Amino acid sequence: MPFGSNGKAHCESAIDGAFSLFTDEYTGRIVGAEMIGLHATELISYVSLAMECGATVEQLANIIFPHPTLSEIVADAFSLANS
Repeated sequence: MPFGSNGKAHCESAIDGAFSLFTDEYTGRIVGAEMIGLHATELISYVSLAMECGATVEQLANIIFPHPTLSEIVADAFSLANS
């Protein structure tokens, strides 16, 4: 998921970055992620929490994220992984 796909990233001139989510194709659980970009250290905590709780991308795709925020990059990745 490129940061450039996020409106808040454009407002903050922070479109250089990306987020990749890795899931188990059978269980839908997150097995890893990588992120580079503005506030990546804060945004990756969403994924860490999801992994610790054993959440599936189907469950995570239903979480409501505030708008406009950079965290919508994570929400979009959850939704994309669920489709």
